[in-house]
Amino acid sequence: MINVICPQYCCIPYCQPVCPAGAISLSDKMVCVDSDKCYACGLCKAACLTWSRDRNMEKRSLERMAAKG
Repeated sequence: MINVICPQYCCIPYCQPVCPAGAISLSDKMVCVDSDKCYACGLCKAACLTWSRDRNMEKRSLERMAAKG
């Protein structure tokens, strides 16, 4: 599932190159994350210069930890 994590235009999205899963992409001048690829490491959050946040990252992280048992 693709979720918008930054609805504002970001000309140089620093979050994209730091994502080890390759889950971040640009679409119509918005930064999006593929939640199926993302494993919520938080590197995009640390690299973001506009303080945009993926509000579902914590939820995905908890879901993945629960699935691992």
